[in-house]
Amino acid sequence: MKSTSKLGSMTFRKDPELTVSFYDGSILDTEVDAIVLSASKELRINEEIYKELIKRGNSSAIKNAFAVVRSVRPPGSIHGGAIIVVNVESCDLSWKNLLLAVEPDSFHVTMACKGLFDTVHDLGLTSIATIGFGCGSLKVDSKKAALKLKEAIKQQIEDGKLDKLKEIGIVDRSCSVIKDFMAVFELKVDIPEVKPNDDSSILDFITLDQVNDDVCVICLGELSDKSHFVVAIKKCNHMFHHNCFESYSNQTTLKRCPTCQVFFALPEGNMPRGSTMAHHVITNGGINLEGGRGYISIDYSVPSGIQEATHLRPGVPFHGTHRQAYLPNTPEGHKVLKLLEKAFECRLTFTVGDSITSGAQNVAVWNNIHHKTTLHGGSFGYPDADYLLRVTEELRAAGITEDMTNK
Repeated sequence: MKSTSKLGSMTFRKDPELTVSFYDGSILDTEVDAIVLSASKELRINEEIYKELIKRGNSSAIKNAFAVVRSVRPPGSIHGGAIIVVNVESCDLSWKNLLLAVEPDSFHVTMACKGLFDTVHDLGLTSIATIGFGCGSLKVDSKKAALKLKEAIKQQIEDGKLDKLKEIGIVDRSCSVIKDFMAVFELKVDIPEVKPNDDSSILDFITLDQVNDDVCVICLGELSDKSHFVVAIKKCNHMFHHNCFESYSNQTTLKRCPTCQVFFALPEGNMPRGSTMAHHVITNGGINLEGGRGYISIDYSVPSGIQEATHLRPGVPFHGTHRQAYLPNTPEGHKVLKLLEKAFECRLTFTVGDSITSGAQNVAVWNNIHHKTTLHGGSFGYPDADYLLRVTEELRAAGITEDMTNK
């Protein structure tokens, strides 16, 4: 199972082996047969999680999967504590099913836990990841939720069920929730004094005795608060609550330290997936740009498709485009070409919106990195002695610098 950081695991059953593991992070970063999410009686899940699902998978297939379930189980027909199966096998996600626990509040958490493992047994699942039932907005006591989950697993095993289930992952962004679950499952709790396992090239996890900043500048909470992990950006050593930093990083294109603005990672844009970029050096056409021999021709192709959650009108079709751009065939021109290739790799070159020049809506448009689209004349053509400097600065502002082009 892949997740932000694994905090511990235990063998709950020896033969056949069943492992219960505990993770700090996002449940969407797990690789299992099914993940378990809380949902309303209208089968609506947390809005941020839903947007991230749409972003990661086939948006139209995901929406259709939810629509199918809602048509079968309309509002008024679902009770609290029910477990609803959403088949997402064709949605390009990491899991075959989403299991929705309907309003698992204090009155229904027992029913939800029992229903979950009945469903897991019926589906023959080998691995699942679940959040702490009701420990968020429903305000279920995390120790109570952990106890009900543990009791449900034990009962299923006593009933001779769950023979195929090999791993249960309990995942939550809250360090204190995971701490309570680990305590109830009688696993030694060393949070956050012991550094969690993490393979991040961006962050270091910080133990409490290493904290040298007073507050997390994202939430303004005390960094010494034991209910949070603390992380430091490796490039600058500024410290933040782990969950605060993760949320901040997911919401911004420019991966800059909130304190000092140093870039800690490559930026992430929302250029439509499937776009292509190719270039050719033309030396036999009799056209020489800015003192070079010939010129560099760049060909972009953006396919039509459906807008993602980060676009202007999610779920609405858009028209793609084919564009051509030109650079001088000089050492400086080739440096800019590498920067443009890195920007393209980071999905920064195009976005989806409304064209300022044509007025067309829902089309692929340039994304604030100016290109020369004609060889001669006008603001979009040559000669233009300052263009390479200007576009280099635009790329720098977008988070693309020369030191990144070899990564």
